[in-house]
Amino acid sequence: MKFLTPSLFIIFLLTLSACQSAPAAVSPTHQPVNWRSAFLDDFSTTNSGWTRHSDANYVNDYDNGGYRIHIVNHLQSALWGILDRQFGNDVAVDTDIRFDGGSAKNDMGVICRFIDSQNYYFLAITSNGSFGISKVVKGVETLIGMDEMPHIDNVILPGQAINHIHAECLGSSLVLVANNTELERVDDSDLPSGGVGLFVGTYSDPEINVWFDNFTVSTP
Repeated sequence: MKFLTPSLFIIFLLTLSACQSAPAAVSPTHQPVNWRSAFLDDFSTTNSGWTRHSDANYVNDYDNGGYRIHIVNHLQSALWGILDRQFGNDVAVDTDIRFDGGSAKNDMGVICRFIDSQNYYFLAITSNGSFGISKVVKGVETLIGMDEMPHIDNVILPGQAINHIHAECLGSSLVLVANNTELERVDDSDLPSGGVGLFVGTYSDPEINVWFDNFTVSTP
């Protein structure tokens, strides 16, 4: 695995899991947590702590009242920004995501418990309606709780529609919600703490362009 490491975020090559259509349970049965807002960024200013970077293959920057992450031309890669703040072990992360171009077979989502390039969780949807929760521990990526990313109809909005993502990392519980529908809930205790961020990833097509807005972090 090859890593490129600009300040505050890391670009690296991944072996990404394939997507395949499968049924998905979407009805949450858990008791809600009383989350309290700890941080809000509407990206109206450009000094809130996100990396600004641009080269021929990768762009991370504030853009038009949001934050853009654009892999211009790189197969099977991921690009993200890590927020330069710490919030404790347990967090909920929310953001709005708009797919602005590139391949519909992609990853778009959030990171929690980011320790370094070898250790983190990421919770993602794709433009073609798939989703998953994954971890990287000591550099090895694993899709948690399933062999392949399942597909769900009529939840993840297509095209340039705004999708709202809510992700929880609470104790060993990891939860992914899209547009108020719970997609997945898994347990994993490998990574107890770390930072938060935004990310995108490509598969066999080299481009993805995603715009994020209204990023919030909450704590219990």
